[in-house]
Amino acid sequence: MVPSRFIGHQKNFSRSPSRQLGMTLVELLIVIAIIGLLGSLMAPAATKALDRARAQEEFIVLDRTVRSLALRAFMEGREVTIEGRGASLIWTVGAEPPTDMQLTHLFFDPAQRVAINSSGYADANVLGVLHAGRRREIELNGWVDER
Repeated sequence: MVPSRFIGHQKNFSRSPSRQLGMTLVELLIVIAIIGLLGSLMAPAATKALDRARAQEEFIVLDRTVRSLALRAFMEGREVTIEGRGASLIWTVGAEPPTDMQLTHLFFDPAQRVAINSSGYADANVLGVLHAGRRREIELNGWVDER
């Protein structure tokens, strides 16, 4: 039950007719400036994360390409030669002309050459690449040793 002293005393919560709903131009400009400032602060972090993601994707593609070449050497009974120089991976299967793959985020330093015999076994255990000064390695004979 409502006490009697509050009956009949209601506040008028409606806005005055002179005050319109919405934002003023100054308020809108301040909101836009804050959003722009937050965007400019977040852009470098987002760009760095996107670059790392693209490098990871390229590393996965490189890893699968090298492993598929080893499997191809085994399946076809032909030797495969893989050469990593700078930002390109060049491979030759048997007497076929060489094929290359250009890399944008990964780099072979130093240049490396790996021969995979007709059994699918590579003469080197790893193929190393660099991304932003960080060395990453692809294990070449891991699939042969797993039984």
